[in-house]
Amino acid sequence: MWVSCPRDHELEIGFGLWHAWRVSNADLAEAIAKLETLSDSRANRVVSLIEDLTELEALENTADLKAARDALAESEKPLPWEQVKAKLDAQFGLPQPTS
Repeated sequence: MWVSCPRDHELEIGFGLWHAWRVSNADLAEAIAKLETLSDSRANRVVSLIEDLTELEALENTADLKAARDALAESEKPLPWEQVKAKLDAQFGLPQPTS
């Protein structure tokens, strides 16, 4: 776990190399105050859970990136934006433009 303070009002907390959260000083103070009310054992379990969730999110991001790269590799040619937009609009029930 690492912590840096790139700005006066935000703290950056990270686990590993690729993941970081920006946390305001007020939010950080509140979180620390809550952790201080816990026993050491319970606080350690909370931190461990946060680390586990962060690792899980990193694994999901890696899987998403692989899926996106695989999809790009399968694509024969790029689709025009208008075609993609029309398909998404139809899929989500958005009004179709009239030409």
